[in-house]
Amino acid sequence: MVSNAFQHIYGYFRHELTLQEKEYFSTMIDQYRNKAVSISLLISQLKQWAEAYNKEYIKQQKILSLTS
Repeated sequence: MVSNAFQHIYGYFRHELTLQEKEYFSTMIDQYRNKAVSISLLISQLKQWAEAYNKEYIKQQKILSLTS
């Protein structure tokens, strides 16, 4: 399941993120599972954190190049 992969990637940021960011991502995952937000929103957020926290391993992950 794609949401599980996103949660795994999220784990690479959990020590850097604020409580508010963690809650936001958890909400986005729930909304994605309920088809309320698109996959691109999750990908965009994970890419943003990968850049912000310089996570080269995450930046290279193919799942972050998915669209729609």
